[in-house]
Amino acid sequence: LQVAFNDVDFCYRLYEEGYQNVIDNTISMIAEDYTNIKGEFVKIEINPIEEVCYVRIDPLEFSMVVENLIYNAYKARASKLIININKTDDDIVIEFSDDGVGLSNKIENASDIFGLGYSTTGGTGIGLSHAQKIIRQLGGTIEINEAYKNGFSIIVRLKNEH
Repeated sequence: LQVAFNDVDFCYRLYEEGYQNVIDNTISMIAEDYTNIKGEFVKIEINPIEEVCYVRIDPLEFSMVVENLIYNAYKARASKLIININKTDDDIVIEFSDDGVGLSNKIENASDIFGLGYSTTGGTGIGLSHAQKIIRQLGGTIEINEAYKNGFSIIVRLKNEH
């Protein structure tokens, strides 16, 4: 991970390998624990961008978000999780899409899953609430891609600092 500092604040200069390092380190830490019900690892495919990006990020905090989203894919019995990283003029967009069971039709308002204590898996309901708090503290957003119908997809947007 290459780091660039300026006088006003700290920015991490993330090349393709920068994203890879944060995501790969998280994946390697937890991969042994997250097998699906068939006893196989959830296959994780990462599609990074190749150009230089500037984004405010704390690698530890970001790793916690990534770990939560991977764990949620595992709990949803996903066999595959695809992480697409793209850049717009204003944002770095990271989409996590899995082929698991998806959101229950019983959930009336999809954004409710970010509420503290909200769980559909019998968990604590802290994970997505904490992920949302972290992303907001980084000046970004996290939202469900409700158009995705082959499982579950969540989009993280972080400000592109150019």
